[in-house]
Amino acid sequence: MVRKLSALALGALALIAWAAPASAVEAGQPALGFTLPAVDAAAAPIALADYRGKVLYLEFWSSWCAPCRRSMPALDALRGNWPQERFEVVGLNLDTHRPDAVRFLEQASIGYPNALDLGGGTARRYGVSTLPAAFIINAEGMVELVLKGAQTEDFALISGVVERLVNR
Repeated sequence: MVRKLSALALGALALIAWAAPASAVEAGQPALGFTLPAVDAAAAPIALADYRGKVLYLEFWSSWCAPCRRSMPALDALRGNWPQERFEVVGLNLDTHRPDAVRFLEQASIGYPNALDLGGGTARRYGVSTLPAAFIINAEGMVELVLKGAQTEDFALISGVVERLVNR
């Protein structure tokens, strides 16, 4: 009984430590660089630096997150509103097992690049505590908008911000 309680207490502490951001990335700050393995094991790693010069919608998600599952197909459609040379969507998956992310992306037919943030290190650096969490990053690498718990209802706002940035 004591071991079970100790294990539960340690698990709760680990969850709190993971969820508590050391310092959150906010609008007006530079986006924090990362290089992460692609969900597609055959694809090259995904690095923030590869998107410099483009407006980027960066979304942290997980296959078990119901709002993520609803918003991702809409994000994929939104992606087609602007030329890929000017705008891209990149997902950072927080599942603990690659097959969960692969299965979801195959079922949902998501076409934008997705990386694995195994262990959640990048999410912690960005201060992510709610999923989905999104960051709109301008072509110069500065965060323009932070959306915590982003929903499809936010797409009018997202479209407006991206349109303004793409047409700068």
